[in-house]
Amino acid sequence: IPPIFSEAEDSGILIKSPLPLFSKSAKFGSHFNCWSVPDYDQFKVRGPNYLTDKIKISSGEYLFPARGMDLFLTDTCPENV
Repeated sequence: IPPIFSEAEDSGILIKSPLPLFSKSAKFGSHFNCWSVPDYDQFKVRGPNYLTDKIKISSGEYLFPARGMDLFLTDTCPENV
């Protein structure tokens, strides 16, 4: 899997994501300290009538590719994030 790169503004320098992508061919649980892009059809969003029927539907395809992720570890559960 190719590394994830992004261009820093106006500098032309490529910055590598600090966490590698999880290989799609790897067995679940075989790699640690990595991330993956979920299948878009597994990601649920509010449907057109959500306020009345409370039904969520599968999202459409992603508009942009994921470029990385952030992980925040805490001893207490954050609220209103």
